[in-house]
Amino acid sequence: MIYTLHSKMADLIVAQCKLITVLERMNIKLGFGEASVADICKQYNLKPEPFLMICRIYVEQNYTPNVEILNYSDLPCLLMYLQSSHNYYINNNLPRLKHQINHIMQPCDERQRTILKLFFNEYSEELHKHFEYEENVVFPYIKKLIKKENNTPYNINQFEHNHSDIQTKLNDLKLIIIKYLPKEINCTQLLLDIVNLEEDLKRHTLVENNLLTPLVHNIENKNN
Repeated sequence: MIYTLHSKMADLIVAQCKLITVLERMNIKLGFGEASVADICKQYNLKPEPFLMICRIYVEQNYTPNVEILNYSDLPCLLMYLQSSHNYYINNNLPRLKHQINHIMQPCDERQRTILKLFFNEYSEELHKHFEYEENVVFPYIKKLIKKENNTPYNINQFEHNHSDIQTKLNDLKLIIIKYLPKEINCTQLLLDIVNLEEDLKRHTLVENNLLTPLVHNIENKNN
């Protein structure tokens, strides 16, 4: 499907249901009728260009957004989406995984329980630290850029340098479940949820690396 600002929002969702989670994080409610992407963005006071770029990152494998058409005014939309995504992962995905892991641990022996707890807790801690750095350092810096109030030596290159991998430990947890848990334990739903989270986090990282970071680079260069 070709994604444009004139595409009907309902058609986008029917073609790619994974976009439902993107809409949820933007607080966009279903019931679009025949409204276009531009119409819905106007209704929810969202900049349509960055919104559509986020959607395309989530559904197109080799899509590279053209950040040259974006400017200061598009940053709040990106920040809102990324912050909302952080909340979604912490308040929805992690508790769901924890509940499922606690459930499948019941038939396991003590060693298996210890390993599962260890890997999940390590991953959860890593995810929290990753998001806290962005929430406490990167996003406040960008908000100052938006207001043209930045007077700190920080720049987006430091974000790229400190942008840690948040998927390796999740993959380790997945491999432990696949390789070492008792055969009688049904881990299908847990594994599907881990795979879906892995893919979502990959897209989240692409939004940061291919959309947010280049746009901030451009703004920094213009300021200098």
